Parts: sequence; structure tokens; C-alpha cells
Amino acid sequence: MSSNPTLFQQKVSPYNPFRPPASPELARLCAPTVSVDTFLRALRLCLPYVPVKTLKELQTTCAGVDAVVREYVWRRPAFHASPTADALTLFQRFLVALPGLRQATRSCIRDLQLTGMDESMYERVPKDFFTQLLRYTPALLTLNLARASFFDRSNLPKTAQSFAQLTTLDVSGVEHMSDPLLLQLALLLPQLRLVRLDNTRVNHGVGQLAYHCDHLHSLSLKKTLLTDEALVAIAKFRKIYLTELDIAFCAKVTEAGLTMLARYCTHLSWFGVANSPISLATLRRWDHRFWKYLDISHCEQLHKDIASSTMSSAADEAPSSSSPSSDASKPATKDKHDSLYDLLMNAPQLQHLSLSMPVMRYLLATSRAHQAQGTITAASGVRPSPLNRLILHDLPEHSPLTLIDDIVALFPRISYIKMVRGYYENDFMLGTYSQSTRSIDDKTRQDINDRTIKAYTPVHATRPLTLVLENQRDLVPGLGMEYW
Repeated sequence: MSSNPTLFQQKVSPYNPFRPPASPELARLCAPTVSVDTFLRALRLCLPYVPVKTLKELQTTCAGVDAVVREYVWRRPAFHASPTADALTLFQRFLVALPGLRQATRSCIRDLQLTGMDESMYERVPKDFFTQLLRYTPALLTLNLARASFFDRSNLPKTAQSFAQLTTLDVSGVEHMSDPLLLQLALLLPQLRLVRLDNTRVNHGVGQLAYHCDHLHSLSLKKTLLTDEALVAIAKFRKIYLTELDIAFCAKVTEAGLTMLARYCTHLSWFGVANSPISLATLRRWDHRFWKYLDISHCEQLHKDIASSTMSSAADEAPSSSSPSSDASKPATKDKHDSLYDLLMNAPQLQHLSLSMPVMRYLLATSRAHQAQGTITAASGVRPSPLNRLILHDLPEHSPLTLIDDIVALFPRISYIKMVRGYYENDFMLGTYSQSTRSIDDKTRQDINDRTIKAYTPVHATRPLTLVLENQRDLVPGLGMEYW
């Protein structure tokens, strides 16, 4: 048989994609148009939608794709997403496999969510799990132990060790959390920046935490046993770096502790004082220019102060209407930001506000008074409030839908309103239990309920607005159906 290629073999040769084309124009057309960095950035966006089996196949493609997939899989290990095993079993397997992982894989672990793990009689969390995490996760940044009933002092290492990078710790709802345990955590984790201690029995240990953690800037202490002594320690030790503080529903905090806190920490941007004895005079001490989040709901003393200030201002306006020339000769000594209305409306960075219905009535009434007097005009140059999220507590029954229009007119940039109500009757069983004589389908004045807010569009809304209506009993832990 002749070894010379036939005419057909000479004309139709097999295509080799790895051979460079002979023509330079064809080479330019066949050149890759997407760089490797662009492809890897696009791959990171697509990874949440790729199945786990495909992720394993992608890791065998090349070293660059393997590093991207490994970082995505191990950055935040998921213990609660398995359909065949519970979170505790997966966490036990994770601790067993942790010593055998490569160093490159261990350095990818940044966030561990260990909440919602319930021990049983035969399934327990290893006592040395905290020590293993110290040893094998050097790049860990966030550790969430909220409601972890297994966490106590016996889990901490006996020798002096510390996380090199851990900055966020959440131990909210841990039943074994106490002041000695908090002191050990402060000595073990001096580089903490954000700590959550909600629903725990801590008090004086908070002062030790503020003393040992030099970089602490965010602290949440809702529903704790915090007293004025611990509050004074926070104010003195963290007066420069502390920017976020939430002490809502701390029953033992008094006006004296809040006054001392306002003396040292005046530049708080995240400030929660719900259900506290704070007064309007104390609230004025903080610099409103730094406020980004403010929670002043259920503050009875504040409600009394704004009621008395409204009555005094009305009494001052009565004689001024009869003799306006006498008031013109008096010097204006009132501060520009003296009232609560001025503090809230002139806060340049305020994005999230939580308040009760008495404060909302006061803001709406003050706004109407200013409009009637002509102090607020379109050409006055006053900037509208930048508020975009509002939580309104204690919404009374039979509140009209026009209330939402008034809120949108007061805060033109708002995009989210959550209304929390207590006991209600008008939209339960089609209003059969309601004592109101007005029909539930009355079109002349519709009330705020689950049915009406779904199809309601505010008149003054200039952007999409989300309306949420919740019940107070749904926000209290332990009263939901899952606890029955």
C-alpha cells in the first residue's frame, strides 16, 4: 500500500485547535477575548448557583479555579443546609476532618455559624472544640455562638492562646454566659471589634471587656443585667473608639448612667435606648450629626418631655399672637436643635429610626405647625431627612391609611416602613370581634390592616415603598408556635 497521502487526505486534514493558525488575521480572531481575571470574577458570581457535584469537577480544571472554588466552599462552612444530617453531626465531622486539611484550606475558613445546635443524651459537642478552632483556623474572623447551650467555661483552653484575626463574636442567648466567662473571653480575644451579648446575665464583666479590648467599637447589650457602673466603665474606657451601642430593655440602667455615657461617648452612630429612662435633655447631649441608627421606642420619660414641651410652646404662642411687637424686641435665645423634631429632622446621616406612636404624633403635629407658620418652604434650602427605614411601634387599632401618606410626606426618601401593633380586632375573623360600628369595607376611611396595605400606594411616594405589618407577640421570643 502506498504511503503517500491521497488527494482527499491532503485537502481534508484533521483540525487541531491547539495549533496556531497560519494567517495573522485568523490568529487575531481566534485569540481569547476574556482575560483570566475577568473569568475568575465572573465565576465567583456564578458559584452560588452551581451544584455541589459540579463544584468538585470545577476544582480539577486548573489551579486558579481550584483556589476560587476552595475559598467559596470553605469561607463559611454550612452546618444547617444538609437534608440528611443535623447541624451537630456535621460540626462533629468538621472537627474530625479539620486536623487533616491542608494549610491553604484552613486559611480559607473565615466565618463559623454554630448557632442552633442542640445536644442530646448521646450526641455532644466535644469539650475541646474551642481549642481546636484556635489551633486549626488561623484566619477566622467571625464566630457566632448565639443560643449555644453547650458553650461554657470548660470549653476555653487552659493555656494562654488567642485568635490572631477574630474580630466578631456573638454569644447572644448563651445561658452559661457570666461575668467570669466574659473576662476570660476578653483576655483570650483582645482584638475583638464587635461583640453581641443580648439576653445574657452579664454586668461587671462588660467593663473588663471594654478595658482589655482596645479596638472594640460595636457592643450590643439588649436585655441584659447592665447597671450604671458597667455603663460608666464603657464610657470611660471606650470613649474614643466606641461608635455602636445598643442598651435597649436594660431595666437596671438609670438616668445617671445615661448622662455619664453622654458625657464621654457623644459621637455614637448606632444608638439603641429602647425602653430606657432617657430624657430629652440627655438625648440632646449626643451629637446628632453622627446618628445613622437610632432606637428610641418605648421611652416613657421622653414621651413625657415632648408632651410638656408641646404644651409649653403652645402656651408661649398664645400671648405672642396678641402682641407680636413685644416679642420682636426680645432676643432669640432658643437653640436651633433644641426640640426632638429638630434633632431628628436635621440629622444628616440618619438612615434607620425606630420610635413609638407618641413620638410619631409629635413629629407630624410639629411638621404641620411649621407648614402653617410658613417656616418650611420649598425655597428655604432645608434638606429633607435622609431617613429610608422606619419602625413604628405601638400602632393603635383603627389607624387610618392616611397616616402612611403623612409619614411619606415627612420623610420623602423613605423606602421601608414596619408597623408593629399590639392587640387588634378589626381584621380578625372579618371584623366580627371588633367593637367599632364602622364597616371593615368602608372606603371613606380605611384602616391599616393586613388586607389594605397590600394594595395601597401612598400619594406622596416618589420611590418604591415596602410596607410591613407585624404583631408584637410575634416579636417576643418564646411566644411563637414553634415554642408550643
